Amino acid sequence: MLLETNGTVYSLHFSHEKNGQGQWETRCVLHEGKCRVKDCAHNPDGAFRGFGLARCNPVDQFNKARGGTVSLTRALNTFTPVANHRELRKQIWSAYFKISPYA
Repeated sequence: MLLETNGTVYSLHFSHEKNGQGQWETRCVLHEGKCRVKDCAHNPDGAFRGFGLARCNPVDQFNKARGGTVSLTRALNTFTPVANHRELRKQIWSAYFKISPYA
């Protein structure tokens, strides 16, 4: 998914999979610009700037929207950890909710 804020393009990738213990995981990868390699979300060289992981408790019902929100929150915390990036995080959330199929 491509998000655009203030003329900068950000790529956002989500994957929803069961881990080895049977728990659902939602992974979010966030980086600036368009992808340079195929399937950059699973690229082992770590070229991404923000990564978030949300695990669903086995007693809870899996929900893609909730997993996406939690994992994006965590990815933004690693992507923009400094307090003065609050405006950028706000713009990314706004762009996400405009085009997200889960929102």
